[in-house]
Amino acid sequence: ALLAYLVELHWRPATNMVGLDCGLGARSQQKYRDQNRELWPLSTNLCRTEVGGPGLLLHFNFMAVVVIWAVALGLGWVLLAYMVDTQLLVLGRKPYGTAYRNCVLVAWGYTV
Repeated sequence: ALLAYLVELHWRPATNMVGLDCGLGARSQQKYRDQNRELWPLSTNLCRTEVGGPGLLLHFNFMAVVVIWAVALGLGWVLLAYMVDTQLLVLGRKPYGTAYRNCVLVAWGYTV
């Protein structure tokens, strides 16, 4: 249904070309540009290059630290699981639902 709607939107005729041109022009003016009024390349390192001010630079540095922290936690968990017991990698992935299955799952957890 979504694909059909998108195809139908694509084939609709434009009814307000002046408004469309005005909107696309305003959208183009909002893009970040360098000193020569050229668009910044997609290969720009936003953690090192000040494109949109110091706030944007700090935001991307924060996002990089969050990603590094998440990867470190994931690798630490996998390392811990392989050093202690690989059953730690199964925790939370066993099926449950009925009272019997929950008892079996709890009993399995105590044996691990």
